[in-house]
Amino acid sequence: MILNAASLIEALRAHPYGQLYYAVALAAWTFCCLPTTPLEIAAGFTWHLPHAIAYSALGKTIGSVAAFALSRLVLLPNFTIAERLPRQGALAASLSHLTGAIARRPLWTVTLIRAAPAPIFLQNYG
Repeated sequence: MILNAASLIEALRAHPYGQLYYAVALAAWTFCCLPTTPLEIAAGFTWHLPHAIAYSALGKTIGSVAAFALSRLVLLPNFTIAERLPRQGALAASLSHLTGAIARRPLWTVTLIRAAPAPIFLQNYG
């Protein structure tokens, strides 16, 4: 059986748990740092906009939290970029300000980082 995008979208639309499957697939997609825009656009055409937004937010949040957890639990003890960066200069000052902002207002800072036009791998694993 050959599965193309149109038949996959129709299968998800017809299945009672199609939106949940979409959220899980988007979480895995986000975890792998792949571009999510095509999947989110397809969700908008597949379901009503409020449902597409809710399940896209759910999938992206789960994938981002999983990536963050991986970076904190596995990568941080073995590799810290702060040890390899210069202690002076513009980059060091920026990282110092960012670290202070995260300590003072973590939710607000992380929200702004997520909204920044930066590659997804920097947002998730940075």
